[in-house]
Amino acid sequence: GSVQKLSCLVDYPQELMDFRPLVAAEAPQKEPLLYDLVAVVDHLGDQVDEGHYTATCRRPDGWYHFNDALVTRLDPADATSSVVGPQNYVLFFERRGSPTEPEDIAQQRANAPQAWPHVVDFDWFAEAAREN
Repeated sequence: GSVQKLSCLVDYPQELMDFRPLVAAEAPQKEPLLYDLVAVVDHLGDQVDEGHYTATCRRPDGWYHFNDALVTRLDPADATSSVVGPQNYVLFFERRGSPTEPEDIAQQRANAPQAWPHVVDFDWFAEAAREN
């Protein structure tokens, strides 16, 4: 089969995107699940197997566009319309209220499930037995 690139605009908020409706009610890390857009990777080109990639990232002093060695600060008045577009390929969101210093971020490991934002303490085997 053939692969075709989609070039459509995905409408999403750049601030306060709420992921709570997408997470199981039993999830221990359900609150808060508000995210802000911090970066996008764009694919420029008509085909999936060719083209050029650029990135636009939010820094403390505004949005910047990275195109190989050329870095351009975006005009704050135009940043919203310059960041979001049909060329967006990957979106990066940062959770509001999350620690930003590496030493403050809990390490995700098997013996510390509370550090995993997607873990639900749910016994799937018991649930399957009840259904049968």
